[in-house]
Amino acid sequence: MLKSERQDAIVAEVSARGAVTVAKVAKALGISEMTVRRDLDELSAAGRLMRVRGGAKSLDPLDMPTLREYTNDEKHLMHARQKASAALHASKLIRDGETIFVGTGTTGEALANQLKDRHLRIITNSLYTFNVIKDAPDVEPVLVGGYFRSNTGAFVGAIAERMVEVLGIDRAFIGANGICDGKISTANSEEGNLQRLVFERSTHRYVICDASKVGRRDFFDFYDLSKLEGVICDDELSPRQRDALEKYTQVLI
Repeated sequence: MLKSERQDAIVAEVSARGAVTVAKVAKALGISEMTVRRDLDELSAAGRLMRVRGGAKSLDPLDMPTLREYTNDEKHLMHARQKASAALHASKLIRDGETIFVGTGTTGEALANQLKDRHLRIITNSLYTFNVIKDAPDVEPVLVGGYFRSNTGAFVGAIAERMVEVLGIDRAFIGANGICDGKISTANSEEGNLQRLVFERSTHRYVICDASKVGRRDFFDFYDLSKLEGVICDDELSPRQRDALEKYTQVLI
């Protein structure tokens, strides 16, 4: 394969997936990781993709169709700074001693990292989020069990739903793959069903996400924006995106 053909293949992979790791590109194309890193650096300099730690991501993820569910590893490569910013905003809403629910996804993990030194009961159905808080000295961690989805690290299904049905939750922070026309969406109906139930068991309800999710729609709508206390986002939210959200709820950034 010529160098130009190889680099075109890398750009196509990034465009299709939104984000890729060096290891996955090397395996897919049958080339060394050193070659992939060199190509990614050149493609980034040429303005064809964005180089991030451990891989690369699309320059324009807002225009990409959400035709598949990204893995947790891929999500870690996307909008990391923005997710950390949203998590910081969310952490300021929480009072010590509360029972909170943190949903699946890398923004939820970022929030959990902000809360490790707080005195809280934290409920989650995310194995990744649970691993962040399980050894925190003042956190009482509660893991909702059930059917395990390895792609996202989430426990879902009837068992998980029965556990949530008896819980009292002060504040719920749920991520989203898309927010569009007053609806919050995700890639999987089972995860969406559990997230809807969590919101219904919660006194205060928030969606937490980076700005790239606003204006996009994924496969399964699971909740109405108008039923939330607010959307917690990052400072890259555009005026157009803010206006679209504020038709239904307040924006908290």
